[in-house]
Amino acid sequence: VERPVGDAACEIDKFPQVLHEIYRRFNHPVLLVLDDAQTTLHRSACLEELHYCVSRGIPVYFQGSNLVHTQINVANAKAFDEALQTKVFKSIESLPDGVAGFN
Repeated sequence: VERPVGDAACEIDKFPQVLHEIYRRFNHPVLLVLDDAQTTLHRSACLEELHYCVSRGIPVYFQGSNLVHTQINVANAKAFDEALQTKVFKSIESLPDGVAGFN
């Protein structure tokens, strides 16, 4: 059953809260896994989690066959839901260094 973004039963808009709870309980760095195409760095929800970690000082480890060789561009990131994509972009845009600093 699909739930709209913002609905209490929707899971897609709660990734940062889940990430925070996992980190709070286990106190381990976040592992960001990259495939050959580095798809993770082109998905809005993944970038939102990365933004959450960076803005709160949560350590992030990268794992994958090709470590970060790509230029991150949050403006081009894709999302399952357009509202979520816009929310993530606006959140990152509001950082002190904005989108350019995050990229």
